[in-house]
Amino acid sequence: MDLSPSPGTPEHSRGPAPNMPPLMVDLSTVDSVLFVLERGRYGSALPNLLAAAALYRAIALERRGEPCLNVVGETQLTNWANRHGQIAFLENLHPNATTLFLSASAFSRRDYAAIAGMYQASDAILVGKPQLIDDSIPIGKRPDSRRPLNTIARALIGPRADEIVTELLDQADGIAPNAAAFHEMLQQSLSALQVRTGFLARRGASPIADPHLAIERFIVELAAGSRSPELLREYGPDYLDARELAQSIWDEAAELTPGVFELSSPGHRERDHLVRNCLSGIYEADPRARFVLERHDDVAPTALTPEEGRDFSLRLKMGEPPREILDDVAQLVRERRDNATAMHISLLEGRGRDERSILEPILERSQYRPDPGGVFTILKSPREFSLSTLVERRGFEVVEHNTLWLVDAQTGRPHPMAITFQASQLARFLRCVS
Repeated sequence: MDLSPSPGTPEHSRGPAPNMPPLMVDLSTVDSVLFVLERGRYGSALPNLLAAAALYRAIALERRGEPCLNVVGETQLTNWANRHGQIAFLENLHPNATTLFLSASAFSRRDYAAIAGMYQASDAILVGKPQLIDDSIPIGKRPDSRRPLNTIARALIGPRADEIVTELLDQADGIAPNAAAFHEMLQQSLSALQVRTGFLARRGASPIADPHLAIERFIVELAAGSRSPELLREYGPDYLDARELAQSIWDEAAELTPGVFELSSPGHRERDHLVRNCLSGIYEADPRARFVLERHDDVAPTALTPEEGRDFSLRLKMGEPPREILDDVAQLVRERRDNATAMHISLLEGRGRDERSILEPILERSQYRPDPGGVFTILKSPREFSLSTLVERRGFEVVEHNTLWLVDAQTGRPHPMAITFQASQLARFLRCVS
């Protein structure tokens, strides 16, 4: 990073600038920056990343040397505060070092106390704090209160800003001229980074990059005034290719009735998580599409055939020991590589469940008969349309093992997030939504 002031840099001052709010910090004393990447889409965090880059550069100019930068995810830090997982740099803090804490997200008082306590125990100094939420408020009731970091950055930097710092602050505020196209490319690259390093990517066999290290490099490069950071070069083309393929998929979607579109069963390339992410953004933004359905092959929930399920059920009713039947079922699903059912059996056995309570639901699910026409999954529906009402409607059957239910943290009630139904139900569905 080039630490030489850009043209027009005012004389650096020491100590707090005039007219600054109380509890400010002299940037020349800051040794490191702890930036907390908020939950949600990385692309949405771009204004805060720009503000962090402006502060990083301002600190570097004040202290005549780059501070240390650590980026950590909000969930990762919260988990660490509750003794779940490890964060290496927090276990190796330098005594007497001053760290500036930057977070757009709010933390509970207990969690922040754990973070601040680690610094105090290490004889290190932590300055700045996030918005704090009372510990008595249940997680599901806590407001999603976030604050833009640019306001904090401007207050801390004051008049000590060179041209690059000023431009970064203006970009974070959305007032920089001719920056819209650049920001769009950065947001696309951040989206690609998130998909390529997220939960679904971690299920694959290939090693993945650490997104927080990539974000650290990104902030440092922005602070240096780069218009072509590594993140943009590495993930930008990947996003554009995925977006192009996603657009071609949407262009081929069939309109079953006005406002109801069908996507055909995805091929190998179309299953790419980044392509799926781009495709979702395209049809969500298309006002023509009230409903979007995707057709898939219908697959039974277990490797047992209905006939085998009935035979096992008969053996159970005739008094054969459930242990022997469960062993036979487990061996059969393992031989047929039904890993989901095999893992389900092992998990329930590990929890001490009795054999009959494990067997009966598996044998009941084995009676499911796949539809040769496939199934449809509802990918998009209007906000005013109730998926729960559709599930509860008489005569409309959903595929239970392919329907995702979540519990609303505020109400405590379950509601479906994604519904799948057999192709034989399509006409009934179209009548329900017309």
